Amino acid sequence: MAMVARTPCVGVLILVTLFGCGLINVADSLTIEQIGRRVPEPLWNQTRISLRRYSDASESLSGPIPRELGSLTNLTYLDLSNHNLSGPIPPELGNLTNLVFLALSENRLSGPIPPELGNLTNLTYLELAPNSLSGPIPPELGRPPAGRPNLPRSTSLLNTAFLLGRLTNLSQLILDNNNLSGPIPSELGSLVTKLYHLFLDNNNLSGPIPPELGNLTKLYNLYLSNNSLSGPIPPELGSLTNLNTLYLSNNSLSGPIPSELGNLTNVGYLYLSNNSLSGPIPPELGNLTKLYYLFLDNNNLSGPIPQWLGRLSSQGLRLSNNSLSGPIPPSLHTSGYKGSFYPGNLELCCNGCYIAPPARERTSGVVERLLKVATGMVRDGRIRKHWSTRLSGMTTMRRKRKRTSTSR
Repeated sequence: MAMVARTPCVGVLILVTLFGCGLINVADSLTIEQIGRRVPEPLWNQTRISLRRYSDASESLSGPIPRELGSLTNLTYLDLSNHNLSGPIPPELGNLTNLVFLALSENRLSGPIPPELGNLTNLTYLELAPNSLSGPIPPELGRPPAGRPNLPRSTSLLNTAFLLGRLTNLSQLILDNNNLSGPIPSELGSLVTKLYHLFLDNNNLSGPIPPELGNLTKLYNLYLSNNSLSGPIPPELGSLTNLNTLYLSNNSLSGPIPSELGNLTNVGYLYLSNNSLSGPIPPELGNLTKLYYLFLDNNNLSGPIPQWLGRLSSQGLRLSNNSLSGPIPPSLHTSGYKGSFYPGNLELCCNGCYIAPPARERTSGVVERLLKVATGMVRDGRIRKHWSTRLSGMTTMRRKRKRTSTSR
């Protein structure tokens, strides 16, 4: 009983000693004292610290995360989300090897992600978004321990238990809405056992999408949008047959849409808009019978619109600002789909239906093609003069019609 009675005093004595010796500064002292007041004593014997703030009325933690938290080695759960914590993530948190859950989201943390977090081999949940973290994603999060090679792309998953990465229990990796830069580490492809959600969107990541991500066959959500990723979409992503959502929008991806994406038979949301993708819409995407949303707008896609797209609602289909051509399938002959195709796609036609590009766009498309003929393809000066006269006359007629309609 005497031991229990002295425990709070010992905690206070440790804090006073650390402060008096200059081992922690004022901001650190304030933060760790606040943490100590919000959990049952003794603090150093805790297994769970859950201080997520759910309302603005509650008291907010501020200042840097104290390095001393790294000495609470009994911790299995640490949640300091939705506060005003600032400064870097202490590398000392890598000492918490019993940690299963780590959430530092919705703060003002800055600096790099410590590679020491790769030591948390029992971790199932890692959330660091949104913050202002910068620098690369540490490859240590997926790199196998020393002496074990990375997972090769061609290796069968049934025989790779010895090749798995460090965070083999990780099911959710949430790093979106930061300022992370550099490439996506191919080592993340080693987290093959349980990774269910991978959120890397809204950062400054660059370079290609690693084909090794195709090894993550348990993935349900893959968010890579709003970065600066470039190069082709790896066909290996077609191996993610459990995937429900694939977000690749707002990058600089190029090349064709891989036909292998037709293997994603459980996908409901496929977002590839605002890239530089080219070529036709693969007919294999018709295998995606659970698809609700297909956004392919603002690319360089060409060729016809597949018949099977009629399965999608007008809200779930976006094909505008491409170079698609040919007839619009009868299943899409309703005015509700008009916004799915235009603007852009000037070579589409729709006889006997309610969809047509705006008159101004149709006329400007004709003028644009005539100008191309007059200036680029026709070399004879008299023919150029002839076409220029016709174009000038068309423009004058358009203006007269506009003035006449206005006066009426």
